[in-house]
Amino acid sequence: MSELTQTTAAPAAETATIESTIQTTQISDTAPSESTTSEPSKYDHIPAKFLKEDGTPDYDRLAKSYTGLEKKLGTKPNIPAVSVDEYEYDFGELQVDADRTSEFKTKALEKGFTKDQFTFVMDSHKAVIDAMVWDADRTEAVLKEAWGKDYSTQTAAAKAGFDEFASSDADPNDPVWNHPAVMKLLARVGAEVGEDSLTGKVKPSKSESFEDQIAALRADPNYFSDPAIQAKAKALYEKKYK
Repeated sequence: MSELTQTTAAPAAETATIESTIQTTQISDTAPSESTTSEPSKYDHIPAKFLKEDGTPDYDRLAKSYTGLEKKLGTKPNIPAVSVDEYEYDFGELQVDADRTSEFKTKALEKGFTKDQFTFVMDSHKAVIDAMVWDADRTEAVLKEAWGKDYSTQTAAAKAGFDEFASSDADPNDPVWNHPAVMKLLARVGAEVGEDSLTGKVKPSKSESFEDQIAALRADPNYFSDPAIQAKAKALYEKKYK
């Protein structure tokens, strides 16, 4: 009897185990997985720096950021130009190369220049050009300080030097002649026009050809270091080939 009971109990226990396993498997198949991806948050479009720890927007931080950006763009815009037409500049009387100016505008646009940045560069460039140009008044002030009481005499000598050695189509009003260094050179050369030491070598005579005078000047040991002698040789060349 005891053996029969044990034999009967064993299948019952196995049956219970099988049923438990089946139930567990069914529950596992129907229960949602914890690793399933959650639905997108409605705040995913907001940068993480503007979200609180719980994932909701930090509206105070958003407001401060917006206000700061609005103030910056409203008071001092730093937006690159979208077309070269935005780069406008008045060069005044300064003569500029239109093609080069257009080329620079194109490059400025490629580099993302704003209108203010373009204007700043042009102002700086024009200031450099203006500093290089010597008008008559500016030259006069510098030379009066340099020559003092001899200003009138030196100016007359400079005019004599210009009349003697400048090319026939040279314009005395050209700004290039207004530079103090050029005026000083002309004055030095002009002062020597009437001197025997050099005048005889410069002005052609009946017995001396242009070639002889040029050769004599080039033979001077100071030819390569003395601008005055070089200027006389140049003047002879120009007179010879007029």
